[in-house]
Amino acid sequence: MENASLKANLRTTAGKGVARKIRVQGSIPAVCYGRAASPLSLSVNPRELRDVLDTPLKRNTAITLMIDGDGKGLRKLVMVKDLQFDPVTHELLHADFYEIREDEQIVVNVPIVCTGKPKGAADGGILQQVTRWVQLKSLPLKVPASIEVDVSGLAVGQSVHIEDVKFPEGVQAKYDTNFTIAVVVVPQEEVVAKPVAVEGVPAEGAAPAEGAAAAPAEGAAPAVGKDGKPLPAAAGKEAAKDAKAAPAPAGKEAKGGKKDK
Repeated sequence: MENASLKANLRTTAGKGVARKIRVQGSIPAVCYGRAASPLSLSVNPRELRDVLDTPLKRNTAITLMIDGDGKGLRKLVMVKDLQFDPVTHELLHADFYEIREDEQIVVNVPIVCTGKPKGAADGGILQQVTRWVQLKSLPLKVPASIEVDVSGLAVGQSVHIEDVKFPEGVQAKYDTNFTIAVVVVPQEEVVAKPVAVEGVPAEGAAPAEGAAAAPAEGAAPAVGKDGKPLPAAAGKEAAKDAKAAPAPAGKEAKGGKKDK
């Protein structure tokens, strides 16, 4: 893949006042860290820098800095080391570059993309991607935009690890352990919570507390007094007790008793 190019101007002054003046002029301050030489103070156009990085490689894009201002038309192959943004407006405020060589490997972080539908999905399995980035060693112009991992052959309980991945020619993964990239798991059963009684309010479906009065049955007639008016709940209970304790009316004999002559 061919590298992009970006114009940069060499500057000999530094400081907050200088940086503010550069931004007013439509550029942003930047620094290029050399392999052996001292860092170079530069200024670049933020819109042009955004356009250069608007590729599938993003910050892993190799950039040729065309530096003017030294009278030699200096050229440096670089990558972005860091970008600073305004926390409110998100405008680009500062850029750091580091010099690289086309024939030397560099270390970059590349996203992992899982492709295909696992066969375990037919049995209710769910794909969980555990790792989303991998650190690679590659030549600057051979850095892949992403690493694709085919998960279509995974059944429930099976997983794919970093050692199972095939990388492009000239690209190597940096890792010390054979970590998991994705796994197909069985979804956990949903647990239904049992009703819990709050003090003073019984839970739905729970039996009434011992000693508590049962609610009147739906459609039952309320207790009434001698005057025919409904009695309060408490009065109704007392009336029921009195009715039980009252003797049977005269003229009616108790069950199994004898008639008076």
